[in-house]
Amino acid sequence: MFKLFTLLIILGGTLVVDSRGGDQQIRSDSVTDKKNNPDSIVILADKFYKAREFRKAATLYESRLKINDSSLTVIKRSRLYIKLASSYRKLDQTENARSVLKKALSLIDPTHSEYVSIIHNNLGNIAFDEGDFKTSIEHYEKSLEISRSISDSLSIAKRLKSLGIVYKNMSHYSRALNLYRESVHILVTLDNDKELAATYDAIANVFEKTEEFQNSLTHHFKALELQEKIGYERGVAGSLNNIGNVYLETNLTDSAIIFYEKSLSIKKRLKLSLSESVTLNNLGEAYFKKGDLKKANQYFHQSLTIRKNMHDKKGIATSSNNLAELFFVQKQYTKSINFLVTAGVLARQMQLNNVLLRNLDLGKKIYGALGQYEKVAALDAEYDQLKEHLFNEEKVKVLNIRALMEKEEVEKNNELLEQEILLKELETENQRILSIAFIVLFVGVSVVLVVIISTRRKIVRKNKELLDKNRIINAQKADIQHQTNNGLQRVQNILKTVSKGIDDEDILRQVKNGENMILALSSLSEFLYEARDHTEIVMKDFLQELTSKLLTVHNKKPDEVSFHMDISPIVLAFDTAVPIALIISEVVTNAFKHAFAETEHPAFSISFSEQDKKVKLIIQDNGKGYSKNELKNSSKHFGRTLISKYVDILGGRQKTHYQNGQGSIFELVFQCQKIGTRLSHA
Repeated sequence: MFKLFTLLIILGGTLVVDSRGGDQQIRSDSVTDKKNNPDSIVILADKFYKAREFRKAATLYESRLKINDSSLTVIKRSRLYIKLASSYRKLDQTENARSVLKKALSLIDPTHSEYVSIIHNNLGNIAFDEGDFKTSIEHYEKSLEISRSISDSLSIAKRLKSLGIVYKNMSHYSRALNLYRESVHILVTLDNDKELAATYDAIANVFEKTEEFQNSLTHHFKALELQEKIGYERGVAGSLNNIGNVYLETNLTDSAIIFYEKSLSIKKRLKLSLSESVTLNNLGEAYFKKGDLKKANQYFHQSLTIRKNMHDKKGIATSSNNLAELFFVQKQYTKSINFLVTAGVLARQMQLNNVLLRNLDLGKKIYGALGQYEKVAALDAEYDQLKEHLFNEEKVKVLNIRALMEKEEVEKNNELLEQEILLKELETENQRILSIAFIVLFVGVSVVLVVIISTRRKIVRKNKELLDKNRIINAQKADIQHQTNNGLQRVQNILKTVSKGIDDEDILRQVKNGENMILALSSLSEFLYEARDHTEIVMKDFLQELTSKLLTVHNKKPDEVSFHMDISPIVLAFDTAVPIALIISEVVTNAFKHAFAETEHPAFSISFSEQDKKVKLIIQDNGKGYSKNELKNSSKHFGRTLISKYVDILGGRQKTHYQNGQGSIFELVFQCQKIGTRLSHA
């Protein structure tokens, strides 16, 4: 009791708290009263929690749990564990939160369904915070099941919304909307405007994700109307901020600023500091997008100051990234790097992958502008590694969705099987009684109709889910293509930048060869993205595209250089098409460099054919050709060396005929084998 008395002197005696949630002051009752009544500690702890003083609240909850007296029943102890877990969660102490919730679950009698449901819901919240969506769904569904069993309509609506949020984060948008709409239906009957408004905001967030911005705004305004009706100012501020986000997303920056400023005014009056910092940051982004860098700087710094005072590390990382980008645009590179480093350290510490991804991308731009290419390369490698990690996480999400769909399918099939078994039992029982034959027939027809209707609904549901999956896969496919092309473009830009400072012609020629290799790979990448089958290349179509790009890269117009193509309908495996593309690119590039100086109308003839499991490529130009001495020296050229390496990869043979004054002919022959519909080098 002496420890309790000392603790209350420290936390309670003459305590005044500047609340983060408002301007209220928290004063304790007399110390003597708390010494004699331990439960008053809980009252004070609750006040600390409401004032967002979570550490002090947790300390008091822990202290009360250590006092053993007859008034601390199992129910009271379990409730204290739930409150303590909430404080731990707010302090990002997820393991401690999970541990005390499991203690509560082991203590509580299963008949106290309301508390068991709350514990599972809180465990679901923790799993969701950690990105463990599968475990989160399991706990939310358990909580929902219990809430349904005791007909607790408000809890059912809340659990449905929680499940919807998980599915939204898994990109399973149709499932999320269905859950939200079921929640709305219940909340409308309960006349619970506060929860209904929150659910409308959640629906709006899904529509924002699917870029259905008008639907998003409609639901945000519905939420705003309800919150204004009940006078819930904190909710009003949140909806105003959300509406600003949609306007900013659609580049209506002036409208976004109007709603952000309205939201900020309310948050300042209510002293919602953490939420205020979010809207300040949003205003900074709006002004940055508008090009008013002075105001953007002002709002970003105000947001950062609050976030530092609140020890909001995620917020600090976000604001620091924004300031790093702002100073980069202003070419104040020293300041930009300072904020960049701060954001990067925090993002890595807290595993804020999306914040870190933006940080790395920004870092490449800053160090690239400073000419520090080694630093750019290091950041680029980390960026690609992180991008791959995030892509793998997306794949896991898709697999989890598929597993959930399969689970639902099994459950539906089990229900149908139970119905069939029941029907057979009824038929067997009633076969002996002729007088009820009509009833049996009627039941049979009804079941068939139910099965037909159920099957139809299942097909509709499957189609919707397949559309969701296809959207996810197509988005991932587009993202991979985008990142591949960006990567190749970055390498090409670096090579171009580096080549400007090179005087040695041999080294410069090798760098230019590198640029041509990147061009060929980029063409293959784009062609592969558009193809139906990503394992094979239709050579006739691809070579048309490649030669067109080669004209562009050498600054030639189609009417200045002619290509005569004789391409058989050959389909090559991707790993065979790569060296072919590189060879053609190198041969054509060599001709542009050396063959056409005195040729009035440059022309190429490209033949590509297959016979008796042998593929033959012939490239002929009408350039100047080579003399014997030039031909002897050309064998040492870097381009010839590269071509030889690509030929070796194919296991082929090459011949080159240089006719002085009559152009040159390149021939390649390699063995091939047929794999399905495509050819591959043997």
